[in-house]
Amino acid sequence: MPVHFFHCTNGTEIILDRQGRRARSERQVEPLALQVAGELMQSAPRRIDWADWLVSVQDRRGSMVAVVPFPAGQG
Repeated sequence: MPVHFFHCTNGTEIILDRQGRRARSERQVEPLALQVAGELMQSAPRRIDWADWLVSVQDRRGSMVAVVPFPAGQG
């Protein structure tokens, strides 16, 4: 299974995914991105406005695979 990296950013701050996650197919990338966003939102030590945050998904070569906004109405 290919490894993808799920970097989170709001355009100013960035949280790099240095481990990556395995995705069975390209269709699995978006649900994994939403899972990554949800995990970050729940683990934040303080209340953050997530409205401008997104997950930039890259393959092992660094090519952009998808850009997925954080889910609305959470945080």
